[in-house]
Amino acid sequence: MMKLLYSAVFALLCTCVSIAQAQTPIKAMETAGVKIGDTPAEMELTLKSQGYDFVRKSMHKAGMGLPERIATAHYKKDGRNLEPDFLMVVFGPVSSKVLAISRSERFNVETPVLELVKTMSAKYGAPTTVRGTTNAVWVERRAEDRGAALSQCEAFGGLQLSYLAAIDTYAGCKRSIHLAMSAGDSAKIVRRMTINLVDFESLYEESKQLKNDGK
Repeated sequence: MMKLLYSAVFALLCTCVSIAQAQTPIKAMETAGVKIGDTPAEMELTLKSQGYDFVRKSMHKAGMGLPERIATAHYKKDGRNLEPDFLMVVFGPVSSKVLAISRSERFNVETPVLELVKTMSAKYGAPTTVRGTTNAVWVERRAEDRGAALSQCEAFGGLQLSYLAAIDTYAGCKRSIHLAMSAGDSAKIVRRMTINLVDFESLYEESKQLKNDGK
């Protein structure tokens, strides 16, 4: 009976894919209280309240009229779960606002796939793509047609931040969220989730501004 229920739920989510591909807006760009567009101070305040500790950061070098400024930051939270939780952030190279978030959380209680997907769909809207019981992806392309395929505009699926290295490939992309779920003892139970949120549009425009200023 439960197997049929899970199959029915994911069939329903996959039915929603055709609707989401009609550019249904993503309802929110936030995780663990950190929002895309936050300033470093706003992000720090939120993460402190959530119990995250600072690990390390990288900096953009001063140049093209801009001072040295934060590029990425890494945080870790111990004690609540069986394994640490991690959160990493990419800041805009011009605005220094949060433009990409990568977060991994280990659940210390049994969390059914059905429950997690339902919660995320209520928060972010209908996924653009659902891949079995392991991945759900939300994608928005930019209004102007730059030939970007939906799959090209997907946020990364793992705990990583390296968007700026190939930012030109995301010229036609707007925003994306990628939820990856690692199974526990049962395929229906999530042991760890990794969620990535990225504002491709702002990353691309800020990178283009730096290139133009450097000419």
